[in-house]
Formats: sequence, C-alpha cells, structure tokens
Amino acid sequence: MKSLFGYGVTTKAIAKSGGWNIYDDSFKEISKDAFNNTLLPSCEFNPDNSELEITSPGIPPSHPLTKKAKNLISEFDYFYENSPFQIWITGTNGKTTTTQMTYHLLKEHGADIGGNIGIPLADMKKDANFWVVEASSFQLHYTRYAKPNIFIILPLKEDHTSWHGSFEEYVNAKLSPLKRMTERDVVIMPKDLNTETKAFKILYENEKDLIEYFDFKHTSFEVPFLLDELMAKAVYKILFLKEKNLCGFQIDPHKLEEFKDSKGRIWIDDSKATNTDATLNALKRYKDKKIFLILGGDGKGQNFEDLFKYMQNLDIDLFIIGKETDIFTKLAEQFNIRHQVNGELKNTVNEISKLHTGKTVALLSPACASFDQFKSYKHRGETFKKYVKDLNN
Repeated sequence: MKSLFGYGVTTKAIAKSGGWNIYDDSFKEISKDAFNNTLLPSCEFNPDNSELEITSPGIPPSHPLTKKAKNLISEFDYFYENSPFQIWITGTNGKTTTTQMTYHLLKEHGADIGGNIGIPLADMKKDANFWVVEASSFQLHYTRYAKPNIFIILPLKEDHTSWHGSFEEYVNAKLSPLKRMTERDVVIMPKDLNTETKAFKILYENEKDLIEYFDFKHTSFEVPFLLDELMAKAVYKILFLKEKNLCGFQIDPHKLEEFKDSKGRIWIDDSKATNTDATLNALKRYKDKKIFLILGGDGKGQNFEDLFKYMQNLDIDLFIIGKETDIFTKLAEQFNIRHQVNGELKNTVNEISKLHTGKTVALLSPACASFDQFKSYKHRGETFKKYVKDLNN
C-alpha cells in the first residue's frame, strides 16, 4: 500500500490519483475521501504494510510518522522520472521572488512554475519545457533521488533551526542536491558554500560578481531584489546565451512594500521577512533614515544577536510584538536600543503614529514567523495595512 503523511496542499494534490492511505494527526477515525483514499489517524501507520511514503514537507524528521517510515521520499522524487528540464531555486531569502522572475523570463518558452511557491508538483504541467521550482529546506531534506539541471543557491543564513535541529543540518539539506548533480548540470552558489559536486560551478560573493561573470548590461531592481534579478537573468543566459530584461515584472506584496497614510507618512509592509537576514536587508535599505521597527512573533529558534548588533548603529526605535517579547527585550537592553513592548500589532501602529513624521519610516519587518498571532505572513501584512488605514478614520 502507498502512504501519504499529512493532508495539506502537497499530499492532497498527489491524492487525486486515488488509492492512497493518508495519515494525519487531525484524523480521529478511519474514513474515505472523494478520491477513494483511506484517511487514518497517524497512530494507525504500520511501516511493514507500506511500500512507499511521501510526506507533507512541513512534517519534521522528529515526527513518529517520518521516524517509522522505511520508504520515505519527497514529491520531487515521486515526479522526477517524468518531469522536464528542472530549474531549482533555494536559499534563505529571495527564493520566491527569484522563482517568479525566472518564470517571468521563461514562460514564453514553455515553462511552468511550482514547488514551495504554493503550487505542488502534482499540479504542474508534465509536458512543459521547463519546470521552475522553488525548493525549501523541508522538501530537500526528504529528497533522495531527484536533482535539478540548473541549481540556483541564494545566500544561506540561520533559519528553521528548530525544525532541522541545527543550522548545520539546515545547510546540509539545502546543499544535498549537489551530491546527485552531473557534469551536464550547472549550479550558481555563494563562494562561502563552495561544496564538492560534479556540476559546473559558478561562484559568487555579491551582485557585482554575477554582473561581471555574465556581462550583464542592464538591471531593473535595487538591493535586496537585485540579486534575485541577476539569478533569473543568469538562468536565461545559460539557456539561450543572451541577456533578457525583466520588463513588466512586479514584486509581490509584503516584501518591502512602501505605502503612505493620509498624512503622507511612509509605512513599509515587509511581513514576508520571517528571519533575521531578511530584516537585516530591510534595515540596510533604510539605514540613513530614522526607523520605527516592528519586530517579533514566533522566533523559530533563531539567534537574533547579529541583528541587534547591527541595529545599535542605527537611529532606531524598536516596537516588540508577538509571543517571545522577553528575548527581544533582553537584547534591546543589552545593546542599548530604545524599545517598548506593545504585544499586539494594533497598539503598535497607534503608538508609532504618535511619533511618525515625514522624515521617518515605519517598518514592519518582524524577523519571525507569524503563526503566534496570525494565519500567515500575508494575513499579518494585510492586518498591518488595515490598521494604518484605520488611522485616517
């Protein structure tokens, strides 16, 4: 019997083929779904009766299901043999934007987009010329056989350490496809991650390295989106030996999204910044201004010390939200950063509004996951914008 772990977007898409046993902690009794799959509580899984297991990426290695499994693979493995030319994009920050930019350049050449971006591989076009796939560390951790033809690795910073157990294991998961790549494949990766692989390696330290290597003549975006743009253009040049520009491409909401209130004051929705490196990039963008920074949420086991070290050199007032306020309060005191604990986002927006002027910026860049108070980073960003809009009423 074939088994699926979890009943999320990834496994539901695979389950449309029917005939699976699906195990999930939320199932309290055995039942059937519309595709004649059997839904079972997790405790019913018997590895001796399962010939294949595919897990939802979010289920950690410590879960009883994944620990018991004997034939566990990822969705990347399951669809690998019947997939087209694959371009995988991974890293800590910028994966989604780079994936979208790459697809934007390749869509006229028969590309399809999917992966961690929210589109499961089961729903991608099998007759496409290219698959442009965002690859998360969770997905790569469980992948055993599949590999990309072109592998884009953005810089790796501390993230998801509570899921992987350590930063080292997080990096190992991200780099694991390199072991399976061949001489016909290409990887673009940071110099500090230079790892042995048979693939042709293009190493970079910064954006300048890529501009010089590929001899790019034109760019459209500023830091931090410049690196994403260069990666997408690099993929296109590798495939077609010429430069193509990102005409008409727009950055998604909740990524350094600037907007103004009725008084003309600048607010920035950077709710997608769910780790310290993303928030550091945001602060670097506005380092010459007075910043009111909203920080906090589910810290995911990260070390925030480097972020606070950087903040101590800025003109910044810190407003702390979320469930882990003690961590940020202690660091703010340690590095002598002006701060206040507001807990709730609405109270925070109201407090900042009392201080905000035309010469300041108010930045929601939490460096944390949103699930302690919100459904998602998108929900957090939309709520933030609503509260700012409500200031006008």
